[in-house]
Amino acid sequence: MASSVLPDPSDGSRAARGSVSHAVSATSHAASPDGASLAFAGVGPGGNTDIYRLDLASGEAERLTFARGIDTDPSYSPMGNIIAFTSDRIGAPHIFLMDPHGL
Repeated sequence: MASSVLPDPSDGSRAARGSVSHAVSATSHAASPDGASLAFAGVGPGGNTDIYRLDLASGEAERLTFARGIDTDPSYSPMGNIIAFTSDRIGAPHIFLMDPHGL
């Protein structure tokens, strides 16, 4: 299956960004190159799969993606300045790129 690398379009729902106050079932994950955080795909209470970032020092998790669709398989770039992930938010699965602090 071929995928394209596309920037993630803003869906205007960024206002909900912040600490996670609900249980999240984590699936795929990746450690940041500096070892300070863990990006993971998590299924929240609404059943939507999004990308989250866990700060390993504080234990705080933050939701990074908010689009409809399934966001999975996060991976940090070697320098840690980009997180790539797979999403079906525009139909067929594609690879999206984002800042490690969210969209």
